[in-house]
Amino acid sequence: MKKSYVVILLCVLFVAASAFVIWFSITATQQTQEIRGQAYGTSGGGDNGGGNNGGGNNGGGNNGGGNNGGGNTCSEAPVNVQFRKWSGQDTPWVAGNQVTLNVGDYVDVNCFAKNGAALLTNGNLTATVTVGNKTETVALPNPDPDGGAQIRKLAIAKAGRYTFTCKNSNNSCSDTDQFTVANSLSCKRGGCSGQLCLDSRIQDMVTTCEFKPEYACYQAAECKVQADGNCGFTPSDTLTACLNNAKVSPTPTASVAPSSSPTATPGTCANGNYAASDLNKDCRTDIQDFTLFLTEYRAQTGL
Repeated sequence: MKKSYVVILLCVLFVAASAFVIWFSITATQQTQEIRGQAYGTSGGGDNGGGNNGGGNNGGGNNGGGNNGGGNTCSEAPVNVQFRKWSGQDTPWVAGNQVTLNVGDYVDVNCFAKNGAALLTNGNLTATVTVGNKTETVALPNPDPDGGAQIRKLAIAKAGRYTFTCKNSNNSCSDTDQFTVANSLSCKRGGCSGQLCLDSRIQDMVTTCEFKPEYACYQAAECKVQADGNCGFTPSDTLTACLNNAKVSPTPTASVAPSSSPTATPGTCANGNYAASDLNKDCRTDIQDFTLFLTEYRAQTGL
């Protein structure tokens, strides 16, 4: 074989080997990229990191878990519910775990948007209070004229955990925060017969001093703060039995025995000759002409 043919053959083999190496590298890279794409998506693990911007459109759905975490994108994020104890002054707003409130206090509530730069547009606040295992809705005052995303001077009527939630009209923006009101009440007995259990901070109620059989039941019952956060008598079988017995025995009422009407003594009024002294006589009921009586009375007394 001529030397020139050997050189040509070597060149062909070199080119073929190079092509094979290039093909193998490309194939391996595509396989690796395909495996990564299955886990994270294309373009860095799916479309921009995990299947369309990180595991669904923009992070697990549109913008983090389906449209800003399960809804439409919040254009006013971040949203924060904050509180302050009402004092009539412009005091700082704080989170729920930083506010201290007691029963009888008032609280202001704001639903801030854009990191506190404004109130949430078309925001609406709702609230609940949980006492023990019971949760009930808190009646909120009418929305503030400046917008429904704020509440002014809400009375704290009972102890418990208060939870406030703020949302806008399409639920794309929301936040929830809460504070706890400790039970600082003390109770006292009130009423003439001790039949009332009252908050010790309020004045005694004005009651009629009368006695009823059920009052004795309350005198023997325990007066303290109950599960609902208010002062009251502690329910018990003894109290229930006593009250039932009191209802069986009705309260006695005073009765007035009828008395006969006074009768005039005939002949003591001198047939119309009336004098001031006649006013003390039984026959005063027989006076017919009161004008004459008054005339004589005025003449004698100088009135």
